[in-house]
Amino acid sequence: MSSPSPRRQIYFGSRSSPGRSDRLLATPKIVKAIEAKRAAEAIRTQAQALREQPLNVEVEKVTRQVSRAAGGHERTTWTGEVVDPTAFMAAVLDPVQRVRYGIPADVATYLQPKMNEYATALNEKLNTWPGVRANKKTTFV
Repeated sequence: MSSPSPRRQIYFGSRSSPGRSDRLLATPKIVKAIEAKRAAEAIRTQAQALREQPLNVEVEKVTRQVSRAAGGHERTTWTGEVVDPTAFMAAVLDPVQRVRYGIPADVATYLQPKMNEYATALNEKLNTWPGVRANKKTTFV
């Protein structure tokens, strides 16, 4: 049985010296192509990172341009909504965070009337509590 022959190195289709491939890679055309490929990869990576970011859009409500009837008035009601229960409970159970954000201990039971009471008292300051959002509703009565 004969032993397999050693493999020959082939550079760009020829058996010439390795220096020839280095010279070919150093040509301006090839260098620009490699740089363009790296730049395209970087752009793809950045685009993917942007696609993976959460989308947070705040839509401003359009007010009506309607004349009001005589004797009516606007009523604004505030409600508190727990949007992230994990973050909210972590803040309620941690005494340091509870003092920092001014969260009373009696809201830990998730009673909606209690959350609405604090939302009415604090208005938009309720948004500083972790995992809680204040909702404002204005109606004409």
